[in-house]
Amino acid sequence: MSKKLNAPASTLNTWRRRGRVHGRLWLGKWLYWANGRELQRLAALRSHPRTALTQVPSELRTPTRQPAWPADSSQGESL
Repeated sequence: MSKKLNAPASTLNTWRRRGRVHGRLWLGKWLYWANGRELQRLAALRSHPRTALTQVPSELRTPTRQPAWPADSSQGESL
């Protein structure tokens, strides 16, 4: 996803902490989820001006519903 959006991993991590992208820790790595529509929203979020006085529109801040993750991914189940 980082390559597709031309965004560094730190940006994805910031978005995850702010609730703007779905992510889950699995075996010590962050997995991020986005379908085609989500990728479009995230691309628009990425291209939005990042200044203190420019608010991000709510449609760019709010991800679609949570994906169906495995019940307990901390046990090393295959995805």
